[in-house]
Amino acid sequence: MTNNKNYTRITHQDLLEDFTARLKNDERFKNMSSASIYYLFMEMLAGTFDMTNFYMQRTAEEAFIDTARLDSSVIKHGKNLGYNPIRPTPAEAEIQIVIKGPLPASLLNCVGNSDSKPVIYFSQEETDLVFDNNKFMLNTDYSYALTDEDIKDGQSSTWTKTLTYSVPVDSMKYLELQGIKLYDNSSLLPIIIFQGEVKTHVIRGVSNLTKLGKSYQFYDIDDLKFSNWYGQRDPNGWYKDRYYSKNSWTKVGIGKNEDEALSDENLFEIEDSSIYLNHNLANFDESNNLDENGNSKVPYKVCSLTTNSDKTVRLKFGDGVMVNSGLVSEDENVYVKYLICEGAKANRIGSKTAEIKANNKFYATCPGGVIDVTNNIKFILNTDILGGVDFEDQQSIKNNAPLYFASNNRLVTKRDFISYFNGLSSPIKVKNAIAWSQDEIEDFDNGGHTTYKYLQNAICYCIASTLYNTTGSVYSPINVLTDKGSNTAGTFSLYGTNTDYTRHLTDYIKMLLSYDSFHATQYANNPSVQWVKNVKKIRENAEPKMIINSKLYSLPPIVQYYDVVGSVTIDSLSKMQEYKREVENKIYKWLEYNSNFKQKIFKSDIIRFFNEREETKSVDLDIRVSDIIKCKDLSFVFDISSTPLNNIYSFNPNIPGSDVAYSGVPYNTITIPKIDRQGNVLTADMLEDKTLQIYLYAPNEEGKEYKKRATIQVTPYSVSEGNETISITIYGVASYSNIGMGQNSLLYLNVPSTNDFYSLSSFSTNNASSYDLTSAEVNQIQSMINSWIAGATTTKEANRPIPLPYYVQALNNNTREETIMRKGVVQDSYKTQLTEKSFWMYFIPSVITQFYKNSMIDFNDEDVNGDLWTNIDNLVYDLYTQLKATFCDGVLDDNNNIVNFSMDNEIPVVRLKITYKYGN
Repeated sequence: MTNNKNYTRITHQDLLEDFTARLKNDERFKNMSSASIYYLFMEMLAGTFDMTNFYMQRTAEEAFIDTARLDSSVIKHGKNLGYNPIRPTPAEAEIQIVIKGPLPASLLNCVGNSDSKPVIYFSQEETDLVFDNNKFMLNTDYSYALTDEDIKDGQSSTWTKTLTYSVPVDSMKYLELQGIKLYDNSSLLPIIIFQGEVKTHVIRGVSNLTKLGKSYQFYDIDDLKFSNWYGQRDPNGWYKDRYYSKNSWTKVGIGKNEDEALSDENLFEIEDSSIYLNHNLANFDESNNLDENGNSKVPYKVCSLTTNSDKTVRLKFGDGVMVNSGLVSEDENVYVKYLICEGAKANRIGSKTAEIKANNKFYATCPGGVIDVTNNIKFILNTDILGGVDFEDQQSIKNNAPLYFASNNRLVTKRDFISYFNGLSSPIKVKNAIAWSQDEIEDFDNGGHTTYKYLQNAICYCIASTLYNTTGSVYSPINVLTDKGSNTAGTFSLYGTNTDYTRHLTDYIKMLLSYDSFHATQYANNPSVQWVKNVKKIRENAEPKMIINSKLYSLPPIVQYYDVVGSVTIDSLSKMQEYKREVENKIYKWLEYNSNFKQKIFKSDIIRFFNEREETKSVDLDIRVSDIIKCKDLSFVFDISSTPLNNIYSFNPNIPGSDVAYSGVPYNTITIPKIDRQGNVLTADMLEDKTLQIYLYAPNEEGKEYKKRATIQVTPYSVSEGNETISITIYGVASYSNIGMGQNSLLYLNVPSTNDFYSLSSFSTNNASSYDLTSAEVNQIQSMINSWIAGATTTKEANRPIPLPYYVQALNNNTREETIMRKGVVQDSYKTQLTEKSFWMYFIPSVITQFYKNSMIDFNDEDVNGDLWTNIDNLVYDLYTQLKATFCDGVLDDNNNIVNFSMDNEIPVVRLKITYKYGN
């Protein structure tokens, strides 16, 4: 029998003596000296202390939500605050059902029978759809009644009928399908499918005899794919602002079989946190405790579904007095019918128009029988598959759980709304959120100095997903302005692709000038546009938590891009690529985590990541406006002294869009040499899809007064390259008949080195028709811009910690001299600022007032999607793209830190464009 020691009474000396005795009695260690034994003992103690301290630290970390690292710990802490994490959410898509010929000839027997038309039923339960190995379901039952015309025409193999919408009828189980051309889609609903599969979990009474009749029964459902569509989280359970358990995908009931358990009278209401937060208990009135049959309403059939720390699901019942306790006899079972899904894994970009496979048969019902029409049915995706969301991540739970606890799951204060939006994972996974009320909306008709009082009970919000890609081995920022592939999934904002997103920047002005139409657009009952569907989904989920009669409006974010430039010198023995990847990934991860609206970013925030590395020798970095906004132009100069003007400008009547009525015949093809006077080579690839600036320096037709005679800014219709020349075809440019040629005539061509945001502008007199303005009015706007810029800029000494000018002298000789003159903005009032706010609050309202407002136009009656606002959108977009670089620069202070935001919904994005080199 071993003699175990009582280690609570042993001293350090006792341990050392016992350890030494054991080693000396072991033949393997008999030659060890006392010093070696002591050293070995101290090593063991140090290792033990290190392991113990690590364990204590990790235990302490897991004890708090802010420092916990394990998913299980974060989920537990969240639940302690009453917060139940968001589970995987199904991806959704709209589809078209195509009926194609030849239809079965037996359907001809039904022609002329007005009492009973053949009906094709698309049962939600029986329709088995598969796309890319993922199962999909119809969101309800659908049906289509074939007309006599369908049956007759459908005998042809080339006949098809495409069904895009359904007609909602309350009294019908099946929603009738209609063709795309027959009805106004504002009164119809699209045909929806979602990714998922229905499963039923059975908890048998005979297997849980020890729990029968006891209070607070609970059972675990071991399924990580259990979706977030349960209880009031399930959008299918809501109808006309009321929740119905029988409509929800997830159902819980108790009975001897599934049909009995899931019947309407046996269904349980499902809570997603505590059972006792159920509305029946909150509004319990003992004096009115009988139902219509005279039976007591208690115990209520209420249960809760919550997430366990291992991401499985726990089903809980009540005390048996006020709330049903669960199983009471062994012949009863608990049936849980729920939806499983793949979450974000099912999202598919570019899947629109793809065919979905159906693994079941379809029949047309006719008098006397049914007819198989399986081979005549096709399912086609009418949108991309989007909206799938994975289980809520740790950081989201850490952010949302305390805020949920503080707000008591109600949306009252600004902080409540921000925390709520930050917790959204659908339709986008929100990383950045801001909200404000009507009291904070400034009246730009009064220079922004007064509150706009005509919006009542309005809450405006702006949300955005992450602006950094941190999923691969090399991290990078997401370009939502010019990269057409960045936002096709709508992952950044509610507004879809980058082009759609930027076109919504005028929504703020539309809200104030054309409020009725703005409100009607965002509150459309059956929206057909995806961004309105996104807004509707967010609003409907938030409204039960909001104060009654409050209105919720979405506005787009304003993204500012900056490049960190300069050089970093590292040790010559370092692995440069590995160093670059590790440091930049760490910076991008920090930027992603700290990103938010109006979040200040200092150069020191970036530089410290390099100074933390031992390999770093020196760091010389700065921040400037990103090339994404405005890159450096490539300049070409062509000597055209001896070239007739008609050889440069030529008319091509076969180009669509040529404006023959504009100043005579337009010369819309420009032909120039491939090599300019300085030997720079020009290629067609450099010009395609770029906004070009072309200047012609020449005399007048008398050969006098050399000056800039023609100014063209345009995106080429096409570019062709010959052996020695390049031809640029452009839309309707005026005939410059007053231009002559002389010995100093030059043609200047500026080409953006990359496709920057600035190059997306087409602002010029040639584009006046798209603004519904005249050429003279466009020139007036150009003059307004020039005056605004001239009145808003000043040249002065830069603001530096060392007062400038700064000199160091030796015997009256300057050994150092530093004088920096900086041209910047006055920053006095809206009229003397070059910022986002002054553009939207001062300049654009001034343009609208001068050129679009007149006695014949009442903006309150204008449709925000109508021609007037489309023309204004075109103008504003072309102006904004050209001025954006200046607005971004206005955010930088004199030391080029990103700090001077003018609007609350501005969000900065930083890109690293750093040169790395070796040094000693």
